[in-house]
Amino acid sequence: MTKSTKNIVITIIIGCVVFVIGNFLSGGFDFKSVNDFLVDFGLYQLYSFVLGYSNMAFFDYMERRSWKKGDTIKRILVGIAGCTIITLIGLFFLRAFVSVIIYDVPFDKFIQNLSLIHISEPTRRYAI
Repeated sequence: MTKSTKNIVITIIIGCVVFVIGNFLSGGFDFKSVNDFLVDFGLYQLYSFVLGYSNMAFFDYMERRSWKKGDTIKRILVGIAGCTIITLIGLFFLRAFVSVIIYDVPFDKFIQNLSLIHISEPTRRYAI
């Protein structure tokens, strides 16, 4: 199995685990239809893939860089800052895609209603 295939499998597993935990914490698996379940599950997988794979790529890049022996603190700080920035950019584009493309919300309405509280919530309830 190639590293890329392994990373894709890992992101799918992470998406499934987060889906189960997220639905358990938000009131259970009460879906009105199979379609609602599939849309919700698909959104969790989309978020998991984009955020997980982009951060895996960033940390692969960080591992390939040649670091000096005393650069441990620098490496940790660059890693934290880099993955935070990548995650926030990814969340913005994911939320924009889901709201504008999937739920047909105008982009200006999306920007107007954007808040940091709801930016990481990959469900339908905050699409507008």
